[in-house]
Amino acid sequence: MLKKLLVFGIIVLTAIAISGPVYGQDLKNLNIMTEYYPPYNYEKDDQLQGIAVDLLLAASEEAGMPVTKADINLMQWSTAYQKTVKEAGNLLFSTTRTKAREKTFKWAGPIASDNSCLMVKKENNINFNSLKDIKKKNYKIGVVQDDVAMQLLLEKGVPAENLVPRPFPGLCLIDLFRNNIDAWAYGENAVLWMLGLYGFNSSEYESALTFSEGYLYFAFNPKVSDGIVNALQKGVDTVKQNGKYDEIITTYR
Repeated sequence: MLKKLLVFGIIVLTAIAISGPVYGQDLKNLNIMTEYYPPYNYEKDDQLQGIAVDLLLAASEEAGMPVTKADINLMQWSTAYQKTVKEAGNLLFSTTRTKAREKTFKWAGPIASDNSCLMVKKENNINFNSLKDIKKKNYKIGVVQDDVAMQLLLEKGVPAENLVPRPFPGLCLIDLFRNNIDAWAYGENAVLWMLGLYGFNSSEYESALTFSEGYLYFAFNPKVSDGIVNALQKGVDTVKQNGKYDEIITTYR
């Protein structure tokens, strides 16, 4: 019997070693990262704020694992995205949940709906019947590196040479303003918020084509424990049920 138990113990330990460790017993033990993506997560007057930020704070409180703004790192999207894909113990938001990303992360949410569009300057009279027009008319499309809009355009057959990747969304906005690109592929709500925050006249811009409708989530590296993911999910559900979520949304209208 003792020999069998020892053999069983060795098998279990070997399986654990092969599968790798599961990270985190508490949200505060994770490396929590976000990007500048208003109105969901952004910094204003040196203060981190946004719908997703407030939801994370409220949901983590409900989960009994309260997170503060000091626990959240505002980073360049591509850096944060790649770290969450490759390194255990990471949480990233706001992340659009897509079929291609489904098994890349564990998910809690949704935070909110979010549409990806091609934003243009009205004065340029650029119209899109479909994404095929990008290649056909050799349009240059601004994208944020590793953003969902960039990934979706490539998946849908838009040639990489028609895309102009930038590390920060603000650079795409400047490119659009200066006519260095024909359109900016990004979340429609985020573009409109950024136009206002940076002092641009939003009435001079419009969405020429919506090419994806999706939802934003909290995305965990797969090695984060199911216990933490499920706890945050329950926290999100509770915040939506008790009315706090509606209060958060109202704050950013």
